[in-house]
Amino acid sequence: MPSAFIPIVLLAEATGLVVLGLVITWMVKYQDGFALDRTSKEFNLHPVFMILGFLFLNANALMTYRVLGNAFNRTAVKIIHLLFQALAVACASFGLSCVFHFHNAMGYANLYSLHSWLGITTFAFFSLQLILGFVAFVIFGIFAPSSSVTFRKVYLHLHVYGGALIFIMAGVTSMLGTAEFISFKIPTYATLPPQGVLANVLGAFIAIFVALVCYILYNTKYKASAVQSANPYEEQINIEKD
Repeated sequence: MPSAFIPIVLLAEATGLVVLGLVITWMVKYQDGFALDRTSKEFNLHPVFMILGFLFLNANALMTYRVLGNAFNRTAVKIIHLLFQALAVACASFGLSCVFHFHNAMGYANLYSLHSWLGITTFAFFSLQLILGFVAFVIFGIFAPSSSVTFRKVYLHLHVYGGALIFIMAGVTSMLGTAEFISFKIPTYATLPPQGVLANVLGAFIAIFVALVCYILYNTKYKASAVQSANPYEEQINIEKD
């Protein structure tokens, strides 16, 4: 593994934590914090949990094979990848419920903006990706390893491409949401008040985070070598590594 790999991964993780810190700071310092009371405080949970799920946890799921591929066998890495994805969809589901609760309580319309359209599409694709990946690589891999080899190899390429596409969509959706939130919550944005600066910095760090993660995913130098197993059955159910 190239010597620059670990520093770049650490930089990506640090950037992701900065994104989380910025959105939490924004909601606490300028938007009255959090509560499960169907007011704007509940809405404030929406950006935090969507970013936590679809950006930070999802990024770690995508990087699992790069970061842990040389340290653990393929089955263990696959389980870690699945756990990250499951946590990501759980956080995103909670984040979505918060915005729907708030909108319904206030009598606001749902799913009318470009942000919401792209967001619900991203959520649908992510959920479908999780289900299909579980069926293809866990269910078929365990119960029909020999008969599903060709299917898993073909679907793997779609799964990898889909994962990266969904992550980029999540980044774009987050930046659109940031811009939409600014338009509603910062009437003096044209004068660039401190809250506006924080929002701009958040958007910039989201873009940097997405770029770093995509660089890690698509740099072939960072691809983990296959960890060979003495167990032929384990090799068989992990044929997709080839």
